This record gives sequence, C-alpha cells and structure tokens, in this order.
Amino acid sequence: MKHLLLIAAVFAMTFLVSCNKSTAQPAVPVEQTAAAGQTDDQTPKSNYEYTINGITEDDGISEESVIKLVRDWDQCHRQRSTKGMDTIYSKVCLYYGTDQPKDYIIHTKQTLFDKNPEFQQYIDDIDISVVNSVTIDVTYNKHVRNTPSAKWETYECYLHLIGSADDWYVSWESDTTTDANLERRQQQKPRANIEVDNTTPLAAIFNDKNVGKDICTDYWSLVGFEGDAVEGPLAAAMMGAEVIGARNAICGTLRKGYLGDNNTYYCGGTCSGGEFTHRVLWIYNKVSRTLSVYPSFDAE
Repeated sequence: MKHLLLIAAVFAMTFLVSCNKSTAQPAVPVEQTAAAGQTDDQTPKSNYEYTINGITEDDGISEESVIKLVRDWDQCHRQRSTKGMDTIYSKVCLYYGTDQPKDYIIHTKQTLFDKNPEFQQYIDDIDISVVNSVTIDVTYNKHVRNTPSAKWETYECYLHLIGSADDWYVSWESDTTTDANLERRQQQKPRANIEVDNTTPLAAIFNDKNVGKDICTDYWSLVGFEGDAVEGPLAAAMMGAEVIGARNAICGTLRKGYLGDNNTYYCGGTCSGGEFTHRVLWIYNKVSRTLSVYPSFDAE
C-alpha cells in the first residue's frame, strides 16, 4: 500500500498550557485612529501582535510562519485580492459551516471583492492556541465595512490551521456569529438524518431523496467491534478509497452535483490515520457506483 501523506485537522481543543509570547493589543477605536495607524486608504492597520498558548519545544512549530499565514490571509482581504490565496487554504476547508474545495472559496472571495470594491478590513486581538504539533487554532477580532462611510462591524473569528513546523494551511474558517446562526437554524428546523448501518446499500444513501439530509458515520460504526462484525457496503467503500485508514469518517450534509456533475453526490468528512486527520469531501458517483475522496493523499 502506498504511504499516505497526512496533515491534521482536529476539531476539539485539548487542554492548553499557557506560554505567552507577547500580549495582544486592543483594537484602535475608529474615532481615534491617527495617521500612523492607517493605511493609504484610511483603513486602520491590523495589529499582528499575539498571545500563544500550548506550545512546547517538542512541537517544532515556527511561530513566525503561523503569524505570517495569518498576515497573508489578512492582507489578501485588505488589498481585496485573491492573489496568493491558493497557498493559504487547504484543498478542502470547512468554510462557514460547509465543506468546500479551495477553488470554491477563492471564487467566493473574489465575488465579495467584485461586489464591494471599497471593502475594508483590519484584525486585532490575535490568540494562537497550539492543539498539537500539526494543529493550531487562531482566534481574532475582525473589523469590516463595505464602504468608507459605513459603520465598522466587528466579529469574533477563527482560523483552524493544519500543517507542521513552518508549513501551514487554513482548513476551517468561520466566526461565532455565523456559528450561532447555523445552530439556531438547526434548532428551528432540524435536518433529517440518513440512517445507515452495515447492511445499507450505497444507492440507498446517495440519492436525490436524501439530498439536504445529514449523514454522520465512520468505518467502525459500520462494522462494530464484536467478533461477528461484518463490513457493510459503506465501510467497504470507504476502505476501498485507499486513503488513510479505518478511522475515516463521513459527517455533513449530503449535496448533489460536485463541480457541476449531476451524477455525483458528496458530503464532508475526514480521513484519519493515527493522530493525523484531514478534511475531505466524500464523492459518490451513481454511474460507476463508487465512493471516492477528494483530495487524494497518496505519496509519490
């Protein structure tokens, strides 16, 4: 079997050990911005000072590379340009509640800039929390407005980074306001779940009537741990994708038409091996009746 190249995207924070590098500075009030604290278009400068928690010598993490990624992400928005975003996002990113391929995210950003040519942004109060050597959470305050005369709107935001040492990517982007809205919407109108066990045929899962429903399962829940456990169709298909291993999970809303192909159904999830986890899209093709994963992590 090919060796598989992985990077982690763990979504639950483990306990953190405080190890402050520097103290984040408060936002500069809009009404008190001085010339030295503004860009040429009168947008307040972002404050890239930060606090960092949970880092150890064994992690081998370059703090400079992490803050550089945050700075590059911010500068793309400040300059209203998607140039360089290709190296900022992972191939699949949980983007404001929905797993999306990187190209979709970049297109969405470009649409935002095209529709709002005077868009302005600055960030501050950056906090970096190291989950482990391959997973980092970054929280910050984001201040935005669509025109220079509009009121600044402030959001508590976060980026979840995956990578290692000095090579990092954004695999999750959202803010607490969006998360709360999604949670409230889910409570008001809960999505139906797709019931799956180790006897459920793939065609009974991936079809038009299930689009919009939630599927959340993993290999082991489709096999079990008993001595007479049987690998069902979905578990077999997940293993047949030949990426990572038996910790693979499918968890998200089923959608139709990956990249415009109406013969496909897709859903977000993870591919895992050991401690390593990566966000992916599981894609079912109803013509070939096969389940595949994007991206592939096969090593050369």
